[in-house]
Amino acid sequence: MKETPPASVWLYAPNHDLNDATNYYVETIGIALDQLGWKLRHAPCLDLVPARTPILTLDCKRALAAMLRCPGAPIWLWLQGVVPEEAELQRSSKFRKTYWTMFERWALPRVNGLFMVSEAMSTHYMQKYGFHQLPTFIMPCVNQSLNPDAFMVPGKYTRPTFVYAGSMHKWQCFDATLQTFAVVRKALPDATLTILTSDQESARRRADEFGLFDLIFDYIPAEKLQLALRNFKYGFVLREHHVVNAVATPTKVSSYMAAGVIPVTTTAVKDFAAKLSAVQPLIMVDKPQPEKIAKAILDVERAVLDPYRVLLEYKNLFDHYFDRSLYISAIAHFFCDTGLRPVA
Repeated sequence: MKETPPASVWLYAPNHDLNDATNYYVETIGIALDQLGWKLRHAPCLDLVPARTPILTLDCKRALAAMLRCPGAPIWLWLQGVVPEEAELQRSSKFRKTYWTMFERWALPRVNGLFMVSEAMSTHYMQKYGFHQLPTFIMPCVNQSLNPDAFMVPGKYTRPTFVYAGSMHKWQCFDATLQTFAVVRKALPDATLTILTSDQESARRRADEFGLFDLIFDYIPAEKLQLALRNFKYGFVLREHHVVNAVATPTKVSSYMAAGVIPVTTTAVKDFAAKLSAVQPLIMVDKPQPEKIAKAILDVERAVLDPYRVLLEYKNLFDHYFDRSLYISAIAHFFCDTGLRPVA
């Protein structure tokens, strides 16, 4: 006798829409659905989605397509960023901003429920469109669990070792990172900076322009990154004040902290500015100003850090904010509250 396949929620997302941050978040949603008796399945195109079955999408354009092609299907939408404003920031495209704003205005009030990555994102949409209420669940972007062993690497907190893991995109403030390190190097001649990026040629060129000729350049596959990060004391993740950064929760911050790396960041990320403000050690300044950031780093350098106390501080943050186990049951309840009944 054939077994009845489990009831399915379909993740409608072309393969190129999936990445490390997306996969971890979606996997968390999948675990919550398992509690309700549903199985999350991936459909790279809508032709694979059976009629009237629940759908999870990853942007407003896909949500609108699902509404038109699958009438009657309940739809949930996960939003990692504010796409219209990203188009304007990264591509200087007014057309793309208008184009994506249209999708947002149409999709947001019509889906069953919304997953967002920050309180600031929810506030942004309420203010932008004048929505009084949207059914929303908020969980920050995280893609790693805390690794206590990484805090105990011998000499980790006694040497000024810095890492930058990211791209050369302007919004990641790579130039400000180099400028900051140049200031730090004057006070700490033994400081090192390792650049982990796939675009090593551009990174080397920028470093040369700032007179930094002895940096370390490498590329580490995503699955090996956490193992590499454990060897560093500080990790750069600078951001300018802009709505794109304000609503984000960059996975790089939690990835650094999971490996015991002290983030060097700014208050541009609103939710992190609120949630991480009391965590020590952590370097958070208002803007990516090299002199001010360098001063904050030197202040930390003058302190003697106990790896066990750093672990305790970071573990407390994970236990109350970053750890996905905090959210799974709540996500299951959110699905029930927004129209997905448990499978008997």
